[in-house]
Amino acid sequence: MSHSSGTRSLNQFPAFQHTHGRLTDLGVQRCAALADALRPYALSRLATSDEPKAVTTAETLHTHLNIAAPLIIEPAFRKHAGSPRRTSTISACFAAPFERR
Repeated sequence: MSHSSGTRSLNQFPAFQHTHGRLTDLGVQRCAALADALRPYALSRLATSDEPKAVTTAETLHTHLNIAAPLIIEPAFRKHAGSPRRTSTISACFAAPFERR
């Protein structure tokens, strides 16, 4: 999966290594901690913008939470979310009671 980062530098994010397209150990630890905090909510879906850092973070979180539904990658995510860049990269959809495992 390739993503264009435009003119911004992703190296400013210590939890993400742009050259390797993966999270650092710190980033993986943060995703695991976030997954532990979100697990009681029984998330059924995750959606993310198409920015490399957001996609990588969402993929890692998606794996930690073992969500069956595919990850939603939406190029216009920020436009729909109405949020400025880098303040809200991932959205979660909560499972209805009948969807819980």
